[in-house]
Amino acid sequence: MKRRSFIKHSLLATASYAFEGFPYVSFATPLNRQRANTRIGIFAPSHCAAPLIFAEHKGYFSDSGVKVELINYPTMSALARDLTAGGIDFGQLTVPLAFAITTGVNPFGFHHPLVLPMILGVHGSNLMVRKDSGISQPADFKNKTIATHTKLTVHYLLVRLYLQRNGIDTEKDVNMSIVKLNDLTEALNQGNIDAFMMPEPINALAEETGQAHTYILNQFIWRYHPCCGLTSRKDFFTKQDRNRMVNLVSAITRASLYINKERNREELVSALKKSSYGFELIPRKVIDMAFAFSRSQFYPFPYQSTAVLLLKMMRDYSLLPSIDVKSTAQEVFLSNFMRECLAGIGKKAPRKNYRPEIVLGRHLELET
Repeated sequence: MKRRSFIKHSLLATASYAFEGFPYVSFATPLNRQRANTRIGIFAPSHCAAPLIFAEHKGYFSDSGVKVELINYPTMSALARDLTAGGIDFGQLTVPLAFAITTGVNPFGFHHPLVLPMILGVHGSNLMVRKDSGISQPADFKNKTIATHTKLTVHYLLVRLYLQRNGIDTEKDVNMSIVKLNDLTEALNQGNIDAFMMPEPINALAEETGQAHTYILNQFIWRYHPCCGLTSRKDFFTKQDRNRMVNLVSAITRASLYINKERNREELVSALKKSSYGFELIPRKVIDMAFAFSRSQFYPFPYQSTAVLLLKMMRDYSLLPSIDVKSTAQEVFLSNFMRECLAGIGKKAPRKNYRPEIVLGRHLELET
């Protein structure tokens, strides 16, 4: 029995998932059934959940000889809590959250070394502006309120990066606001926010309903930036049979590479609409827009250069203490492991763990 009942985190969601004040119960607790070999927490409907859902849909897990249960979580903090407590084996976490948990600096009090063997989503968001916000150029963001759903996402970092590179002081000139995904519609209708950057398909839905329009695609802020990664506790991952771990990650990698091709996006959207993970509540044309090839991608290789850049931004924006950025990137991003997975399914892997990172059209050569 799949745990697919947690359907929210889109503008179409109608139920409230406010669990504050209730005793904590793991969403992964088995209900009189045999435990699956591997349990993976996902946060759907979202862009980065797609490779995991598609791997299940295509039977790639079975092909690889691994039994997997996908468990959909109402919040990423609940997912992170189960991951660090051992309730699930892997989880879809935003990369900044994975770093914050590893270093012990996060608002949830979680502290556990994590590893990230693969990237689940690339791009998958845009900087959106409210339809009547009056924003048409960078200077117009001054004195405006810009929302993300948490500081521990790439979205929060990208908003600040874009504005600062365009002469906007994000500490003084704008109001960076945290708005829950389910509260976005009301915030827009009430005029409480002027712009936002949220995970797809939230942005596409706001665009379709006429509440907001795209100001800039994320890929033009930071080309090929990661969003969420497949994450596991380091002590769990390193103690498992390596072949089993390779087979598991390879199955998801097959899905990622398949759906990363433009010609396969229609098949992906059809699979998501049939999946009962929340996508079935969203109009097909919205999902088509959210997963357009120009808007979202899925390349799985965890480049350590992207980790270094994210860690430096998190440190600069006071989300992390002073840490050894290079060693942290190397410990969390398992580039060599992904290289092994790619080779195992007959795919060519990047020769190096570092690449030039393209930020606002400029190539940044990070120290290797």
